[in-house]
Amino acid sequence: MNRLVAGCGLVCAFWLALPGVCAAQLMVEGLPRWGFDGKVRVGRFNLLTVEVFNSSDRPWQGNPKLEAATGFGGGDIPVIQQGLYVEPYGRRRLQFLVFTPRVTDYRLSWGRREGEQFLIDEPASTMRLAEVQFAESNPLLSSLADMPRFDDADFPPSAAGLETLAVVNLDHVPGWNDAQNRAFLDWLSAGGTLHLYQGSGGTNPAFRGTLSVLNEPSDNFPIGAGQVVRHAAGIQTAEVPEKEAAESNNRYRMWEPTRSSLELLKMMTQPDHNWGVIYLMTIAYLLLIFPGCWLLGRKKGDYRITYGAILGIVLLFSVGFRTVGARGYGENTSVHSVALAQPASGNRALLTQWSSLFVTGGGEYEIKHQTEGTVYSSGQLDERIPGFVLNRPVSLMMTDIASFSARTFIQAGVLSSLPLAPKILKFEQEEGNGSLKSLQLKSLELEFADDSLWKDDGLFRGVVLAGDRIYVLQPQGNSLVAATGGQSLKEVINQSDWTVGRYAFSNQTRTPPQLFESLRGPLIAYDLNLGSDEDVDSFVLPRGQAKAYLYVRLPDNARLEGDRFTQQSGRMLYVLPIREQ
Repeated sequence: MNRLVAGCGLVCAFWLALPGVCAAQLMVEGLPRWGFDGKVRVGRFNLLTVEVFNSSDRPWQGNPKLEAATGFGGGDIPVIQQGLYVEPYGRRRLQFLVFTPRVTDYRLSWGRREGEQFLIDEPASTMRLAEVQFAESNPLLSSLADMPRFDDADFPPSAAGLETLAVVNLDHVPGWNDAQNRAFLDWLSAGGTLHLYQGSGGTNPAFRGTLSVLNEPSDNFPIGAGQVVRHAAGIQTAEVPEKEAAESNNRYRMWEPTRSSLELLKMMTQPDHNWGVIYLMTIAYLLLIFPGCWLLGRKKGDYRITYGAILGIVLLFSVGFRTVGARGYGENTSVHSVALAQPASGNRALLTQWSSLFVTGGGEYEIKHQTEGTVYSSGQLDERIPGFVLNRPVSLMMTDIASFSARTFIQAGVLSSLPLAPKILKFEQEEGNGSLKSLQLKSLELEFADDSLWKDDGLFRGVVLAGDRIYVLQPQGNSLVAATGGQSLKEVINQSDWTVGRYAFSNQTRTPPQLFESLRGPLIAYDLNLGSDEDVDSFVLPRGQAKAYLYVRLPDNARLEGDRFTQQSGRMLYVLPIREQ
């Protein structure tokens, strides 16, 4: 901990000393690229790739900083790329995962002098997840004019936060390292779709090592929750996604799952003040100030005694009010979290987590998790957060928090172990009038190794989504069996139960279990990429597919690290995609 704080201090000291580093000149080359297709998805982590060039004959070393350029008072928390080294006339590609509550400009800076910053213009945005072609760095052949292209060399070394990528078209073996291979397999296993095409010589790509599982000769085969489709043709025959229609002007009720989740988590720390004592102290304070000090001044006739008495009363009651107020919060630092987990390769899982850290003692706090490839954000642009985030691979957040206040934040990472995957014993659907909207779940049974997932857990909830209806999963021994009937997706999400804003539930008192129950709605909406009433009204899963949602205790390896955070509580919504065998 001491070495880490010292290291962070050196980062800040080096940053302040940057103007003294002479000769080497860094500059941004080309245009920074957002996401995989040049667009961002609001309310998600979005990839940002920036190439920098050292235009001098001397090496450049420093700590570039990325922050939102929203003007005074706003801007999330800065992200620092620690220890960047660029040789003379060399290039480096920087990558950040930026949570974007709304579209805005960003600024990359590497010093305080003129010319040592670059303004990244406000990006285009869309709700649709990305469908792209992975291309080699200098492709002369096999490219699609109407499909967004992404340089496969820029694929990140971790799948954390890559939820905005839905479909990849590929006709060659990328020259990735082991970390990139594992990240791609994690992304695919979590529900991605990969289309494999023949290369320029008419042969199928032959993968090695971790990706050798993609050599399966079948035309269509699953990889975890993802799907691989093999085509006996070149990539020029790929189906180009339709151009996106203009957004409807009737999206009158845009949802904000992240904002709502963070507000609900903050409400879990509810003070139980002794208002009787506070009122008596207030009356006593006012009476001592006046007429008490006034009478004292008249009797003693010395203004120094009067001023000293006033100062003493103010100090005494300041300590008293602080002590009584502290007891209203239980005098405990606490962390409340809720997470969304998707299965990755092996027993790993991709995790997105929302947290509220309430502290009773003000100061600087280190926020760090065990997850791999972790990224952090405060999840908002309304307030500039004191502190900084160190970009991957260091992956931590340092922030100053005032006494008896909460800091909310979002974190995405990869859990190294989450062995929850059950065996699917039965999955059947039946149709009504032949349309997807009439599709009903006939039966579903999931078998687990034991019943520890729900045993002695009063908050456990299990449901499954099929078509556009949600069915309760009922424990039966070591299995979960879907009940008949079901409810509409809109009823279960119950957006009015977790919305925030002028007409929200801010004046209602809820217990932590009730608040955790309300948090299921925004998590499901986030997973299904639902942003409005219109989205949920038109949503339906394809025939032969379902999604089970298991609401369980937050596992220990997803909790905040550190001896200062002994009181933590949280829930995790585990997403289990199901396909007809």
